[in-house]
Amino acid sequence: MKKLLALLALIPFGIFAQTVHVNYQDGKIWFKLTNEIRISQPLKEDPTKIPVQSIPGLNQIVAKYGFVNLSKPFHAAKTSPVLQRTYLLEFSSIQDVEKCVKDLENLVGVEYAEKVPLDKFCLTPNDPSYSSQWGLTNINAPTAWNYFSTGSNVVIAIVDDAVERTHADLSPNLWVNTGEIAGNNIDDDNNGYIDDINGYDVGSNDNNPNPPSSAYDHGTHVAGISSARSNNGVGVASIGFSCKLMCVKSTTTVGQVTNGYDGIVYAAASGADIINMSWGGPGASTTGQNVVNYAVSQGCILIAASGNDNVNTQFYPAAYNNVVSVAATTSSNTKASFSNYGTWIDISAPGNNIYSTTVGNTYGNKSGTSMASPMVAGLAGLMKSLNPNMPNAALINCLISTAANINAQNPSFIGQLGSGRIDAAAAMACVATSLNNPPVADFSANFTTISAGGSVLFTNLSTYNPTSWNWTFTGGTPATFNGQNPPSITYNTPGTYAVSLTATNANGTDTETKTGYIVVSAAAVCQRINLPTPAGWTGANYYTGATFAANGWINGMNASLDKQKAMYFDASASPNTILNNVYVAFGLAYSANPAKIVPINIYDGTTGTPGALLGSTNLTMGQIMSDVNGNFYTEASFVNNPITLPASKKFFVALGLTNLQWSAGVKDTLSIVSNSNGQTSPSPTWEQQSNNTWYQYGTAGTWNLGVSLFIHPFLTNTPSQAIITPSTLTICAGNSVNFNAAGSTYQDTLLWSFPGGTPTIVPSAPTASVTYGTPGTYNAILYTIGGGCSLFDSAFVSITVSPTPTISVSGDNTICNGASTALTASGSSSLAWSPATGLSATTGSNVTATPTVTTTYSITGTTGSCSNSTTITINVDDPAVATIEFVDSTVACPTSVSFDGSNSTGADSFSWTFPGGIPATSNSSSPTATFQNDGTVIVQLITTNTCGADTTEFPIQITTINCDLGLNDLNIDYIISYNPDQALIHIVSDLGLTTGTNIQLYNEMGQLLISNKLASQVSTVEIPVSSYAAGMYFVRITSDSHEATSKVIKH
Repeated sequence: MKKLLALLALIPFGIFAQTVHVNYQDGKIWFKLTNEIRISQPLKEDPTKIPVQSIPGLNQIVAKYGFVNLSKPFHAAKTSPVLQRTYLLEFSSIQDVEKCVKDLENLVGVEYAEKVPLDKFCLTPNDPSYSSQWGLTNINAPTAWNYFSTGSNVVIAIVDDAVERTHADLSPNLWVNTGEIAGNNIDDDNNGYIDDINGYDVGSNDNNPNPPSSAYDHGTHVAGISSARSNNGVGVASIGFSCKLMCVKSTTTVGQVTNGYDGIVYAAASGADIINMSWGGPGASTTGQNVVNYAVSQGCILIAASGNDNVNTQFYPAAYNNVVSVAATTSSNTKASFSNYGTWIDISAPGNNIYSTTVGNTYGNKSGTSMASPMVAGLAGLMKSLNPNMPNAALINCLISTAANINAQNPSFIGQLGSGRIDAAAAMACVATSLNNPPVADFSANFTTISAGGSVLFTNLSTYNPTSWNWTFTGGTPATFNGQNPPSITYNTPGTYAVSLTATNANGTDTETKTGYIVVSAAAVCQRINLPTPAGWTGANYYTGATFAANGWINGMNASLDKQKAMYFDASASPNTILNNVYVAFGLAYSANPAKIVPINIYDGTTGTPGALLGSTNLTMGQIMSDVNGNFYTEASFVNNPITLPASKKFFVALGLTNLQWSAGVKDTLSIVSNSNGQTSPSPTWEQQSNNTWYQYGTAGTWNLGVSLFIHPFLTNTPSQAIITPSTLTICAGNSVNFNAAGSTYQDTLLWSFPGGTPTIVPSAPTASVTYGTPGTYNAILYTIGGGCSLFDSAFVSITVSPTPTISVSGDNTICNGASTALTASGSSSLAWSPATGLSATTGSNVTATPTVTTTYSITGTTGSCSNSTTITINVDDPAVATIEFVDSTVACPTSVSFDGSNSTGADSFSWTFPGGIPATSNSSSPTATFQNDGTVIVQLITTNTCGADTTEFPIQITTINCDLGLNDLNIDYIISYNPDQALIHIVSDLGLTTGTNIQLYNEMGQLLISNKLASQVSTVEIPVSSYAAGMYFVRITSDSHEATSKVIKH
């Protein structure tokens, strides 16, 4: 099945104008952000009103187009990362939609942007005089109900304009959201919709899916076809019989579907089994396919109308992958006149004059593929009711493979109405056979890669109704479980572990083992020293001198021109050996030159004083000033060059001040926040004074101040590390490089970036294959987030892409045998030709080719290490050879003869000569000539082509006939016939053939074969012709009063 919107597929009853594009909604654009773009969005932000500032750069774009609203239309698709990053932009400058799409596509972080389709109903006019439910009989519904009828729990979502929930024939079958408490204004079931106990109106974003007026009557009719309550003595029956109807109002406008895809997301997020979409349009979209994929991932079967335009053009959502597309048929199983068709159709169903429920607790007829689609959806629901545990793919296969063949009724649409018209009885019989199947074991896990000590939730996905489940979790706790869905399984030891599930029912047992399924890494330990800050710590900025800030800051820049301020750390009790990050809290910061560098240095502290420099990273005053204004810590990252601590695990973190100034003209301000509460002297804070000597606070010659600086090192044993290994560093344009992240350390994120390559982004994969189409040098980048402190690392390699030559060749590609052609190739300075046969040389730009037969030559050009090839075929022609064939001769008055020279070999032109004929010459390949005189005629044919000419002659014998009476123009009642069984020509005359009548037989060349003069009057004459070949013959009858000729065919 191919792919497996149009609103409601009914033939249109009205026209709804769009100002800009008839098939797209005015002032609306979907766009998707890439996985890497950072979005500033509060956790509790309303998804229907997203601040434009949340997306970098978007504010500048929407300002040009009259911003109206930004939202996340598919926010409820919580398990779809794709839809979670898909947005709807609404704007007022609707005429500029193409410009807006282009601007969005050029915005960094936007993966794609596209117009939002406008979907419409597919409805034909009603026929009030037709009130029977012929469709149910047509599809053998009564037999299908013998397999299953009452008590279904299968949910069919009617994503439409509205459903009248109070209708007497619908209310008994309505779905109720038991996870929701009505009227408490809380999303109790956490599906993303508040108080949706009776369904939802995704168009108006409220919980009332009922029709606002009688004009919203399409969905009510569709719902009744799918699953009106049957066998209840009221109104109509339905194929779905007792399936539950989920009501999803998906539009704000009569006759159109403005929010169909939002409706699909609601249905999938709320537990629908079947989703019916009796709507659509010709516009395909990436977002639409993404929505369909999400619904399928949630276990939904999607059914859609194919449209009512009587064309074979694809119609969406019916034509999307993973949607069952439905055409409409009549009561005689012919294609409904309005129904779309094509090889993309999956199946057909009754859709002409279908009687069903309508608004106002009434009933009526409607036609369209809108009616055919719910007939299929209802059948799918009935099938799933019989075996709820049957895999969807197997159920769809039963639905399609059991369809009735209607080719005989539709000879002009063979292969274009899907597999045929649905046969409910046969489909249910197919499902019934699955009830005897042994189970198929399967399962999934919410995480397959965790840290030691983490837990995994497993979900049973086994099919065909198992009755018992036995789980085995190697390396997990508990190690086994008997039951459908196990509790959380905890893994404490790093390693790779298998998981096994055995499912059993009365028909057999099946075991699914996933080897290496759970990967447990070492626990990501991170020690953030003094974070959170110890109890009682109070941050302060200490100034020097008697006047505030006059001489600067003790723990920062001051008039004493101290060179460094440092904090001592003793981590000897810690198991961690690597420093990969430092947080510093600055209380004050200012410089007229934000580019000034402030280094963060790490020193060995084994001796208790600052020793050897272990590593360094730089901050800028601009970065620090920004963090101070925002009340943030400033981060000094060592992720790219983690610091291995000395064996003592004692070290200093120091702040360098030598790039700052304190003078009469320039006073750079910088102060580290410090705490003096509970501190003793001497303190862990040190400084390097202008004489390059280190002093500890509280000792002679330095500040008599016991403080701890708000400096917080991050220590770990498993730092995030990005390691990138390419298969090659140099390739030719158009080729690919394979990349591997083996050896990288990460937990949260693994992301590849390939500027200049295809694809440009590859998320969450340990390997990637990238094609480079344009020469140049490109950085391939690997980003990792995770490891001990969930920090970021990156690595890159440079890929050199050399140009691949484009080879072209020119020259005459058709020559005569024995001739030559000059061939010229270009595109490379190094060219090789093959095969060598008939070539003057096998290298170089110019060669002469003299092949004796048609030959294809390959030319390979090499530039540097890159090669490319092209071919040219030299066709070798011979001179024409003339051939005359005597196609037929018809003896007429005068005699006409047909000739054929079309089987002459290699002829481009023809020149005929007919001595005594009319015409005397001809340039046709198959001429006819007329001759009026007896005798032998030498017919000549000259054929020519670019390689020469050929002449042939053909003699024919012309015998003209007395045409006074004309062929078959007899004055008496002769009957002339041929008897093939006896090889006799019979001549019968009711008046009789008189004495002396001469009877003659001629062949088609005019040669006389038999001549017989009657000795007496007879009524019958027989002419034996067994000795003559099959062909055309002429019987001439001559008497004193008349003469006539008749043609006879012997076979």
